[in-house]
Amino acid sequence: MKLAAPSPRWLWLLVPPLIVASVLGAERLAAPAAGFEPRLPPAALRPVKLPDTAPRTFAAALARADADLAAAQARVAEHPGEWVFLEGLSRRWSTRARLTGAFEDYAAAQAALDRAFTLAPAGSGPHLTQAALHFTLHRLDAAERTLDAIDRYAVPPDAMERAEALALRGDIAFYRGDLEAAEARYRAADALEPGAGTAFRWAVYFTKTGRLAEAERFFDAAVRASRMPTMQFRANVELQKGTLYLERGQWDRALGYFRRADALFPGYYAIQEHIAEALTLKGQTAEAEAMYADIVRRTGNPEFMDALAGIAAGRGDAAGAAAWRTKAAAQWERRLKLLPEAAYGHALDHYISAGDPERALEIARRNHAARPNGDSRALLAEALLKAGRPSEARQVIEPVLKSAWNTAQLHGVASQVYAVVGDRRGAGRERAKALAINPHELDDATALPKVFN
Repeated sequence: MKLAAPSPRWLWLLVPPLIVASVLGAERLAAPAAGFEPRLPPAALRPVKLPDTAPRTFAAALARADADLAAAQARVAEHPGEWVFLEGLSRRWSTRARLTGAFEDYAAAQAALDRAFTLAPAGSGPHLTQAALHFTLHRLDAAERTLDAIDRYAVPPDAMERAEALALRGDIAFYRGDLEAAEARYRAADALEPGAGTAFRWAVYFTKTGRLAEAERFFDAAVRASRMPTMQFRANVELQKGTLYLERGQWDRALGYFRRADALFPGYYAIQEHIAEALTLKGQTAEAEAMYADIVRRTGNPEFMDALAGIAAGRGDAAGAAAWRTKAAAQWERRLKLLPEAAYGHALDHYISAGDPERALEIARRNHAARPNGDSRALLAEALLKAGRPSEARQVIEPVLKSAWNTAQLHGVASQVYAVVGDRRGAGRERAKALAINPHELDDATALPKVFN
Protein backbone atom coordinates (compact mmCIF):
# COMPACT_ATOMS: atom_id res chain seq x y z
CA MET A 1 0.00 0.00 0.00
CA LYS A 2 1.55 3.28 -1.11
CA LEU A 3 0.83 6.53 0.63
CA ALA A 4 -1.08 9.03 -1.46
CA ALA A 5 0.90 11.99 -2.69
CA PRO A 6 -1.16 14.93 -1.49
CA SER A 7 -2.42 17.44 -3.98
CA PRO A 8 -0.42 20.67 -4.11
CA ARG A 9 -3.64 22.68 -4.49
CA TRP A 10 -3.63 23.46 -0.81
CA LEU A 11 0.07 23.38 0.06
CA TRP A 12 1.38 25.53 2.89
CA LEU A 13 3.78 23.90 5.55
CA LEU A 14 7.15 23.24 7.91
CA VAL A 15 9.83 23.07 11.08
CA PRO A 16 13.61 23.30 11.44
CA PRO A 17 15.17 19.84 11.08
CA LEU A 18 16.47 19.12 14.55
CA ILE A 19 13.82 20.67 16.78
CA VAL A 20 10.58 19.06 15.61
CA ALA A 21 9.50 17.87 19.02
CA SER A 22 10.02 21.18 20.81
CA VAL A 23 8.26 23.18 18.10
CA LEU A 24 5.31 20.82 18.10
CA GLY A 25 4.89 21.32 21.79
CA ALA A 26 4.79 25.08 21.41
CA GLU A 27 2.42 25.37 18.44
CA ARG A 28 -1.28 26.07 18.79
CA LEU A 29 -3.67 24.02 16.72
CA ALA A 30 -6.86 25.13 18.38
CA ALA A 31 -10.39 24.34 17.26
CA PRO A 32 -12.70 27.18 16.25
CA ALA A 33 -15.03 28.67 18.83
CA ALA A 34 -18.04 26.44 19.40
CA GLY A 35 -21.20 27.51 17.66
CA PHE A 36 -19.71 30.38 15.69
CA GLU A 37 -21.00 30.88 12.14
CA PRO A 38 -19.61 33.68 9.95
CA ARG A 39 -22.16 35.90 8.30
CA LEU A 40 -22.56 36.07 4.56
CA PRO A 41 -21.67 39.51 3.20
CA PRO A 42 -24.81 41.55 2.35
CA ALA A 43 -23.76 41.75 -1.28
CA ALA A 44 -23.86 37.95 -1.49
CA LEU A 45 -27.59 38.11 -2.17
CA ARG A 46 -27.38 40.31 -5.25
CA PRO A 47 -27.46 38.95 -8.83
CA VAL A 48 -24.09 38.40 -10.45
CA LYS A 49 -23.28 40.83 -13.27
CA LEU A 50 -20.13 40.41 -15.31
CA PRO A 51 -18.20 43.61 -16.09
CA ASP A 52 -18.66 44.37 -19.79
CA THR A 53 -14.94 44.83 -20.44
CA ALA A 54 -13.68 41.79 -18.52
CA PRO A 55 -11.73 39.20 -20.57
CA ARG A 56 -13.76 36.03 -21.13
CA THR A 57 -10.95 33.65 -22.10
CA PHE A 58 -7.45 32.87 -20.85
CA ALA A 59 -5.94 34.18 -24.09
CA ALA A 60 -7.81 37.47 -23.77
CA ALA A 61 -6.88 37.79 -20.09
CA LEU A 62 -3.20 37.17 -20.83
CA ALA A 63 -3.26 39.71 -23.67
CA ARG A 64 -4.87 42.24 -21.32
CA ALA A 65 -2.29 41.47 -18.63
CA ASP A 66 0.57 41.96 -21.10
CA ALA A 67 -0.89 45.27 -22.30
CA ASP A 68 -1.36 46.47 -18.73
CA LEU A 69 2.19 45.38 -17.91
CA ALA A 70 3.62 47.34 -20.85
CA ALA A 71 1.64 50.42 -19.79
CA ALA A 72 2.90 50.08 -16.20
CA GLN A 73 6.49 49.79 -17.43
CA ALA A 74 6.01 52.96 -19.47
CA ARG A 75 4.66 54.83 -16.43
CA VAL A 76 7.67 53.76 -14.38
CA ALA A 77 9.96 55.07 -17.11
CA GLU A 78 8.06 58.36 -17.22
CA HIS A 79 8.16 58.81 -13.44
CA PRO A 80 11.59 57.71 -12.21
CA GLY A 81 11.98 58.09 -8.49
CA GLU A 82 8.26 57.64 -7.68
CA TRP A 83 7.63 54.40 -5.81
CA VAL A 84 3.87 54.27 -6.40
CA PHE A 85 4.40 53.49 -10.07
CA LEU A 86 6.71 50.62 -9.16
CA GLU A 87 4.00 49.28 -6.88
CA GLY A 88 1.63 49.39 -9.83
CA LEU A 89 4.19 47.53 -11.93
CA SER A 90 4.51 44.86 -9.26
CA ARG A 91 0.76 44.37 -9.25
CA ARG A 92 0.77 43.94 -13.02
CA TRP A 93 3.47 41.28 -12.75
CA SER A 94 1.45 39.53 -10.04
CA THR A 95 -1.65 39.56 -12.24
CA ARG A 96 0.34 37.95 -15.01
CA ALA A 97 1.85 35.43 -12.61
CA ARG A 98 -1.60 34.33 -11.45
CA LEU A 99 -2.40 33.53 -15.07
CA THR A 100 0.87 31.89 -16.06
CA GLY A 101 2.02 30.33 -12.80
CA ALA A 102 5.53 31.35 -13.88
CA PHE A 103 7.98 31.81 -11.02
CA GLU A 104 9.82 34.35 -13.17
CA ASP A 105 6.72 36.58 -13.17
CA TYR A 106 6.50 36.42 -9.38
CA ALA A 107 10.21 37.19 -9.12
CA ALA A 108 9.69 40.25 -11.34
CA ALA A 109 6.84 41.38 -9.07
CA GLN A 110 9.19 41.17 -6.09
CA ALA A 111 11.97 43.00 -7.92
CA ALA A 112 9.63 45.93 -8.63
CA LEU A 113 8.71 46.14 -4.94
CA ASP A 114 12.35 45.98 -3.92
CA ARG A 115 12.97 49.03 -6.09
CA ALA A 116 9.88 50.77 -4.71
CA PHE A 117 11.06 50.41 -1.11
CA THR A 118 14.43 51.95 -1.96
CA LEU A 119 12.56 55.07 -3.10
CA ALA A 120 9.81 55.30 -0.49
CA PRO A 121 10.30 57.68 2.46
CA ALA A 122 10.54 56.16 5.92
CA GLY A 123 7.12 55.16 7.23
CA SER A 124 5.61 54.71 3.78
CA GLY A 125 5.78 52.31 0.88
CA PRO A 126 3.86 49.47 -0.75
CA HIS A 127 3.51 47.45 2.45
CA LEU A 128 0.09 45.89 1.81
CA THR A 129 1.07 44.86 -1.72
CA GLN A 130 4.32 43.42 -0.35
CA ALA A 131 2.54 41.55 2.44
CA ALA A 132 0.15 39.99 -0.07
CA LEU A 133 3.04 38.92 -2.30
CA HIS A 134 4.99 37.49 0.64
CA PHE A 135 1.91 35.48 1.56
CA THR A 136 1.42 34.25 -2.01
CA LEU A 137 5.04 33.08 -2.02
CA HIS A 138 4.53 31.31 1.35
CA ARG A 139 6.76 33.72 3.28
CA LEU A 140 4.54 33.97 6.33
CA ASP A 141 7.03 35.55 8.73
CA ALA A 142 7.98 38.22 6.19
CA ALA A 143 4.30 38.90 5.49
CA GLU A 144 3.64 39.39 9.20
CA ARG A 145 6.57 41.77 9.61
CA THR A 146 5.34 43.81 6.66
CA LEU A 147 1.86 44.05 8.15
CA ASP A 148 3.43 45.22 11.41
CA ALA A 149 4.89 48.17 9.49
CA ILE A 150 1.36 49.19 8.42
CA ASP A 151 0.32 49.26 12.08
CA ARG A 152 3.02 51.88 12.67
CA TYR A 153 1.72 54.30 10.03
CA ALA A 154 1.25 57.84 11.35
CA VAL A 155 -1.99 58.04 9.33
CA PRO A 156 -4.01 54.82 9.61
CA PRO A 157 -5.12 53.25 6.31
CA ASP A 158 -8.79 53.30 5.33
CA ALA A 159 -11.30 50.65 6.42
CA MET A 160 -10.92 48.54 3.29
CA GLU A 161 -7.13 48.35 3.64
CA ARG A 162 -7.40 47.65 7.38
CA ALA A 163 -9.86 44.84 6.63
CA GLU A 164 -7.52 43.35 4.05
CA ALA A 165 -4.59 43.55 6.48
CA LEU A 166 -6.66 41.79 9.16
CA ALA A 167 -7.74 39.13 6.69
CA LEU A 168 -4.11 38.58 5.68
CA ARG A 169 -3.23 38.12 9.35
CA GLY A 170 -6.01 35.56 9.46
CA ASP A 171 -4.49 33.79 6.46
CA ILE A 172 -1.10 33.73 8.15
CA ALA A 173 -2.62 32.21 11.29
CA PHE A 174 -4.56 29.68 9.21
CA TYR A 175 -1.49 28.48 7.36
CA ARG A 176 0.40 28.27 10.63
CA GLY A 177 -2.28 25.91 11.90
CA ASP A 178 -3.77 28.34 14.43
CA LEU A 179 -7.42 28.05 13.46
CA GLU A 180 -8.69 29.96 16.48
CA ALA A 181 -6.61 33.04 15.65
CA ALA A 182 -7.53 32.78 11.97
CA GLU A 183 -11.22 32.72 12.86
CA ALA A 184 -10.89 35.77 15.13
CA ARG A 185 -9.10 37.80 12.46
CA TYR A 186 -11.53 36.83 9.73
CA ARG A 187 -14.37 37.95 11.99
CA ALA A 188 -12.63 41.26 12.64
CA ALA A 189 -12.12 41.77 8.90
CA ASP A 190 -15.79 40.97 8.29
CA ALA A 191 -16.81 43.56 10.87
CA LEU A 192 -14.84 46.24 9.01
CA GLU A 193 -15.56 45.33 5.39
CA PRO A 194 -17.51 42.14 4.63
CA GLY A 195 -17.07 41.07 1.04
CA ALA A 196 -15.77 38.58 -1.49
CA GLY A 197 -12.31 38.20 0.04
CA THR A 198 -13.41 37.05 3.46
CA ALA A 199 -16.22 34.93 1.99
CA PHE A 200 -13.62 33.07 -0.08
CA ARG A 201 -11.39 32.70 2.98
CA TRP A 202 -14.23 31.23 5.03
CA ALA A 203 -14.86 28.76 2.22
CA VAL A 204 -11.24 27.57 2.39
CA TYR A 205 -11.47 27.42 6.19
CA PHE A 206 -14.55 25.18 5.97
CA THR A 207 -12.87 23.04 3.30
CA LYS A 208 -10.07 22.15 5.69
CA THR A 209 -12.33 21.60 8.69
CA GLY A 210 -14.59 19.14 6.88
CA ARG A 211 -17.68 21.33 6.43
CA LEU A 212 -18.53 20.75 2.79
CA ALA A 213 -21.93 22.46 2.61
CA GLU A 214 -20.65 25.64 4.27
CA ALA A 215 -17.59 25.69 2.02
CA GLU A 216 -19.68 25.51 -1.13
CA ARG A 217 -22.11 28.13 0.17
CA PHE A 218 -19.31 30.60 0.91
CA PHE A 219 -17.58 29.99 -2.42
CA ASP A 220 -20.85 30.96 -4.12
CA ALA A 221 -21.18 33.97 -1.79
CA ALA A 222 -17.71 35.14 -2.82
CA VAL A 223 -18.86 35.44 -6.44
CA ARG A 224 -21.98 37.38 -5.53
CA ALA A 225 -20.13 39.67 -3.15
CA SER A 226 -17.39 40.51 -5.65
CA ARG A 227 -17.38 44.01 -7.07
CA MET A 228 -15.95 42.64 -10.32
CA PRO A 229 -16.82 38.93 -10.66
CA THR A 230 -14.75 38.32 -13.77
CA MET A 231 -14.93 35.07 -15.66
CA GLN A 232 -11.53 34.15 -14.26
CA PHE A 233 -12.75 34.62 -10.69
CA ARG A 234 -16.01 32.78 -11.33
CA ALA A 235 -14.12 29.93 -12.96
CA ASN A 236 -11.74 29.76 -10.01
CA VAL A 237 -14.69 29.38 -7.65
CA GLU A 238 -16.05 26.49 -9.74
CA LEU A 239 -12.54 25.03 -9.70
CA GLN A 240 -12.39 25.18 -5.91
CA LYS A 241 -15.84 23.60 -5.61
CA GLY A 242 -14.67 20.80 -7.88
CA THR A 243 -11.65 20.29 -5.67
CA LEU A 244 -13.96 19.85 -2.69
CA TYR A 245 -15.43 16.80 -4.37
CA LEU A 246 -12.17 15.55 -5.90
CA GLU A 247 -10.71 15.35 -2.39
CA ARG A 248 -13.75 13.35 -1.33
CA GLY A 249 -13.40 10.79 -4.10
CA GLN A 250 -16.43 12.04 -6.02
CA TRP A 251 -14.58 12.22 -9.29
CA ASP A 252 -17.52 12.54 -11.67
CA ARG A 253 -19.01 15.39 -9.68
CA ALA A 254 -15.60 17.08 -9.45
CA LEU A 255 -15.13 16.72 -13.19
CA GLY A 256 -18.48 18.42 -13.77
CA TYR A 257 -17.31 21.48 -11.84
CA PHE A 258 -13.99 21.48 -13.67
CA ARG A 259 -15.75 21.32 -17.04
CA ARG A 260 -17.97 24.20 -15.96
CA ALA A 261 -14.90 26.23 -14.98
CA ASP A 262 -13.33 25.50 -18.36
CA ALA A 263 -16.48 26.67 -20.13
CA LEU A 264 -16.48 29.90 -18.12
CA PHE A 265 -12.81 30.69 -18.75
CA PRO A 266 -11.54 28.52 -21.59
CA GLY A 267 -7.86 27.94 -22.25
CA TYR A 268 -6.58 28.23 -18.67
CA TYR A 269 -4.04 25.53 -17.90
CA ALA A 270 -4.84 25.53 -14.16
CA ILE A 271 -8.37 24.37 -14.96
CA GLN A 272 -7.32 21.93 -17.65
CA GLU A 273 -4.84 20.18 -15.38
CA HIS A 274 -7.62 19.56 -12.87
CA ILE A 275 -9.65 17.97 -15.64
CA ALA A 276 -6.63 15.82 -16.48
CA GLU A 277 -6.23 14.85 -12.83
CA ALA A 278 -9.85 13.78 -12.54
CA LEU A 279 -9.57 11.80 -15.78
CA THR A 280 -6.43 10.07 -14.46
CA LEU A 281 -8.23 9.03 -11.30
CA LYS A 282 -11.16 7.76 -13.36
CA GLY A 283 -8.77 5.61 -15.41
CA GLN A 284 -9.07 7.67 -18.60
CA THR A 285 -5.32 8.01 -18.78
CA ALA A 286 -4.91 8.37 -22.57
CA GLU A 287 -6.99 11.56 -22.60
CA ALA A 288 -5.34 12.81 -19.43
CA GLU A 289 -1.86 12.13 -20.80
CA ALA A 290 -2.57 14.15 -23.95
CA MET A 291 -3.84 17.05 -21.85
CA TYR A 292 -0.84 16.99 -19.52
CA ALA A 293 1.58 16.83 -22.46
CA ASP A 294 -0.05 19.89 -24.00
CA ILE A 295 0.10 21.76 -20.68
CA VAL A 296 3.80 20.93 -20.28
CA ARG A 297 4.45 22.18 -23.81
CA ARG A 298 2.73 25.47 -23.00
CA THR A 299 4.00 26.05 -19.47
CA GLY A 300 7.10 23.93 -18.81
CA ASN A 301 5.64 23.32 -15.35
CA PRO A 302 7.36 20.38 -13.60
CA GLU A 303 4.20 19.44 -11.67
CA PHE A 304 2.72 18.18 -14.89
CA MET A 305 5.91 16.44 -15.91
CA ASP A 306 5.51 14.50 -12.67
CA ALA A 307 1.91 13.73 -13.59
CA LEU A 308 3.11 12.32 -16.91
CA ALA A 309 5.72 10.26 -15.04
CA GLY A 310 2.97 8.86 -12.83
CA ILE A 311 0.85 7.87 -15.82
CA ALA A 312 3.84 6.26 -17.55
CA ALA A 313 4.72 4.34 -14.39
CA GLY A 314 1.11 3.21 -14.04
CA ARG A 315 1.21 1.47 -17.41
CA GLY A 316 4.61 -0.10 -16.72
CA ASP A 317 6.71 2.31 -18.82
CA ALA A 318 9.62 2.67 -16.41
CA ALA A 319 11.88 4.37 -18.95
CA GLY A 320 9.23 6.93 -19.85
CA ALA A 321 8.54 7.64 -16.18
CA ALA A 322 12.24 8.07 -15.46
CA ALA A 323 12.65 10.46 -18.38
CA TRP A 324 9.82 12.69 -17.20
CA ARG A 325 11.08 12.65 -13.61
CA THR A 326 14.55 13.66 -14.75
CA LYS A 327 13.12 16.62 -16.66
CA ALA A 328 10.94 17.56 -13.70
CA ALA A 329 13.84 17.33 -11.25
CA ALA A 330 15.86 19.90 -13.18
CA GLN A 331 12.95 22.33 -13.16
CA TRP A 332 12.21 21.76 -9.47
CA GLU A 333 15.79 22.50 -8.51
CA ARG A 334 15.63 25.72 -10.54
CA ARG A 335 12.39 26.75 -8.81
CA LEU A 336 13.76 25.89 -5.39
CA LYS A 337 16.64 28.29 -6.02
CA LEU A 338 14.44 31.07 -7.43
CA LEU A 339 11.58 31.11 -4.89
CA PRO A 340 12.25 28.35 -2.35
CA GLU A 341 9.29 28.84 0.01
CA ALA A 342 6.85 28.88 -2.90
CA ALA A 343 8.36 25.69 -4.33
CA TYR A 344 8.74 23.51 -1.25
CA GLY A 345 5.28 21.98 -1.05
CA HIS A 346 4.99 21.32 -4.75
CA ALA A 347 8.51 19.94 -5.08
CA LEU A 348 7.90 17.63 -2.14
CA ASP A 349 5.44 15.56 -4.14
CA HIS A 350 8.12 15.10 -6.79
CA TYR A 351 10.77 13.78 -4.43
CA ILE A 352 8.34 11.48 -2.64
CA SER A 353 7.16 10.04 -5.96
CA ALA A 354 10.71 9.83 -7.29
CA GLY A 355 11.79 7.66 -4.35
CA ASP A 356 14.28 10.08 -2.80
CA PRO A 357 13.22 9.92 0.87
CA GLU A 358 16.07 11.96 2.34
CA ARG A 359 15.65 14.85 -0.09
CA ALA A 360 11.88 14.66 0.41
CA LEU A 361 12.34 14.82 4.18
CA GLU A 362 14.68 17.81 3.90
CA ILE A 363 12.10 19.70 1.84
CA ALA A 364 9.20 18.57 4.04
CA ARG A 365 10.92 20.00 7.13
CA ARG A 366 11.51 23.32 5.39
CA ASN A 367 7.98 23.35 4.06
CA HIS A 368 6.51 22.73 7.49
CA ALA A 369 8.79 25.34 9.08
CA ALA A 370 7.40 27.94 6.68
CA ARG A 371 3.70 26.98 6.89
CA PRO A 372 3.06 24.67 9.86
CA ASN A 373 -0.60 23.76 9.32
CA GLY A 374 -2.45 20.49 9.06
CA ASP A 375 -1.54 19.74 5.45
CA SER A 376 2.15 20.40 5.99
CA ARG A 377 2.17 18.22 9.09
CA ALA A 378 0.63 15.38 7.11
CA LEU A 379 3.25 15.85 4.41
CA LEU A 380 6.06 15.92 6.97
CA ALA A 381 4.70 12.81 8.69
CA GLU A 382 4.54 11.04 5.33
CA ALA A 383 8.11 12.04 4.50
CA LEU A 384 9.30 10.86 7.93
CA LEU A 385 7.54 7.54 7.40
CA LYS A 386 9.13 7.13 3.97
CA ALA A 387 12.51 7.90 5.56
CA GLY A 388 12.01 5.17 8.18
CA ARG A 389 11.24 7.43 11.15
CA PRO A 390 7.76 6.36 12.24
CA SER A 391 8.04 7.47 15.87
CA GLU A 392 8.88 11.00 14.82
CA ALA A 393 6.07 10.87 12.26
CA ARG A 394 3.67 10.04 15.08
CA GLN A 395 4.93 13.02 17.13
CA VAL A 396 4.34 15.28 14.14
CA ILE A 397 0.84 14.16 13.26
CA GLU A 398 -0.85 13.63 16.62
CA PRO A 399 -1.25 17.34 17.54
CA VAL A 400 -3.16 18.08 14.34
CA LEU A 401 -5.43 15.06 14.91
CA LYS A 402 -6.59 16.86 18.08
CA SER A 403 -7.43 20.03 16.14
CA ALA A 404 -10.36 20.96 13.91
CA TRP A 405 -8.32 20.13 10.79
CA ASN A 406 -10.24 17.32 9.13
CA THR A 407 -9.15 15.99 5.73
CA ALA A 408 -8.91 12.57 4.15
CA GLN A 409 -5.21 13.19 3.49
CA LEU A 410 -4.53 13.81 7.19
CA HIS A 411 -6.38 10.73 8.40
CA GLY A 412 -4.97 8.56 5.61
CA VAL A 413 -1.38 9.39 6.52
CA ALA A 414 -2.18 8.98 10.23
CA SER A 415 -3.56 5.50 9.59
CA GLN A 416 -0.30 4.50 7.93
CA VAL A 417 1.78 6.00 10.73
CA TYR A 418 -0.18 4.12 13.39
CA ALA A 419 0.02 0.89 11.38
CA VAL A 420 3.81 1.12 11.15
CA VAL A 421 4.28 1.85 14.88
CA GLY A 422 2.01 -1.10 15.74
CA ASP A 423 -1.01 0.81 17.04
CA ARG A 424 -3.75 -1.26 15.39
CA ARG A 425 -6.59 0.56 17.12
CA GLY A 426 -5.27 3.97 16.05
CA ALA A 427 -4.68 2.75 12.51
CA GLY A 428 -8.20 1.40 12.25
CA ARG A 429 -9.73 4.57 13.68
CA GLU A 430 -7.86 6.86 11.30
CA ARG A 431 -8.47 4.59 8.33
CA ALA A 432 -12.20 4.74 9.00
CA LYS A 433 -12.09 8.54 9.21
CA ALA A 434 -10.15 8.81 5.96
CA LEU A 435 -12.49 6.52 4.07
CA ALA A 436 -15.57 8.26 5.46
CA ILE A 437 -14.37 11.45 3.76
CA ASN A 438 -12.89 9.88 0.62
CA PRO A 439 -13.54 6.19 -0.10
CA HIS A 440 -10.55 6.24 -2.50
CA GLU A 441 -8.04 7.90 -0.17
CA LEU A 442 -6.10 4.70 0.42
CA ASP A 443 -6.38 3.34 -3.13
CA ASP A 444 -3.13 2.76 -4.99
CA ALA A 445 -4.53 4.92 -7.80
CA THR A 446 -4.43 7.99 -5.60
CA ALA A 447 -0.71 7.48 -5.07
CA LEU A 448 -0.21 9.10 -8.49
CA PRO A 449 1.05 12.65 -8.13
CA LYS A 450 -1.86 15.08 -7.75
CA VAL A 451 -0.88 18.36 -9.31
CA PHE A 452 -2.40 21.80 -9.49
CA ASN A 453 -2.53 25.15 -7.87
